[in-house]
Amino acid sequence: MPSMVHHCWYLIRTGAIKLLTIDWLLAKTVVVTMTALKSYLIYEVASVKNHARMGSQIVAYVQSTSLYI
Repeated sequence: MPSMVHHCWYLIRTGAIKLLTIDWLLAKTVVVTMTALKSYLIYEVASVKNHARMGSQIVAYVQSTSLYI
């Protein structure tokens, strides 16, 4: 009888360890994904701002050159 209880306890314990490992892996994946997404968004925002700045510089240049034409 004790062996049966011991066996059940072993299964519960390994199951819990497996669940914790899966939870940890999921959490790790979520963190990595969120970090990647955040850095991608920061990059995108910076690139959009950069494009906007370049666009306004081009417009300013065109306006300044068209004054001389």
